[in-house]
Amino acid sequence: MGYPHKAIVGGSSFIGNNYVKSGQNTLYKMRWNPQRLVETGRPTHQYATDIGWASKQVYTMYNLYQEIGEYSLVLDIPVYQ
Repeated sequence: MGYPHKAIVGGSSFIGNNYVKSGQNTLYKMRWNPQRLVETGRPTHQYATDIGWASKQVYTMYNLYQEIGEYSLVLDIPVYQ
């Protein structure tokens, strides 16, 4: 196995274990962590602190979904009161 393979597997494992499994399963939740904000009043455990992170990732995500072909899209939209 080469370094690109190890980087992809290691990176995805890190994201899965440290963010997705804790409920931060969208780009929005990884960036802002709204559940933690509700619980503590602070947006802690943020994956990406770059304000433009999600907009920088959207083209890559779009292209990956285009490669998948047919898929079902489910939107997870947070509702604040």
